[in-house]
Amino acid sequence: MSNRCTVDGAIIDYTDSGSGPVVVFVHGVYVTGAIWDRVIAELGDRVRSIAPTWPLVHTIRFLTASIWPPPQRRDVWCAFSKCWICAT
Repeated sequence: MSNRCTVDGAIIDYTDSGSGPVVVFVHGVYVTGAIWDRVIAELGDRVRSIAPTWPLVHTIRFLTASIWPPPQRRDVWCAFSKCWICAT
């Protein structure tokens, strides 16, 4: 299922499927969470798969030299995790 979460002004789209232990898939630069679709399909309902698509600079309504500096990245992950934890 496709979902959306707003964190610090940035929209993070993510898929949430399956049930059981949670696995969060993270993609690299210039790809999306869809890179994990085949793996998630293979896992089926054995695990709950969360695959976010992290926004790039042009998708954020405010532009800064550093979108999320290292100390803030932890806060972004925590805020994002609340989106899908609360969605259950």
